[in-house]
Amino acid sequence: GRRFGKTKFMVWLASRRAISGGKFGIFAPEHKQLLEPWAEIKDILQPIISTSNKNEGTIRTITGGQIDFWPLIDNELAGRGREYDEVAGDEVAFLLPNLQRTHR
Repeated sequence: GRRFGKTKFMVWLASRRAISGGKFGIFAPEHKQLLEPWAEIKDILQPIISTSNKNEGTIRTITGGQIDFWPLIDNELAGRGREYDEVAGDEVAFLLPNLQRTHR
């Protein structure tokens, strides 16, 4: 349901994975929907961030962890060729109208 804490849980999962040196991919319909989780994760990981780039949607940690943020609308190759330990989708219900248009 709405406002149930799904995004907060995803932020926690991604942060935990990056702290332990793992790779996490976050997917959402639009770039704008990735900004809040990106900022929250950056705040959590600040002491161990080696590099971060909001425009490229990346956060890397000194532990070897990485989090990539992928917009899906108009990006058919999102995440292609990447290898992740875990992935999560945020606001994926907004993709349904696009999927219905492309698969008719």
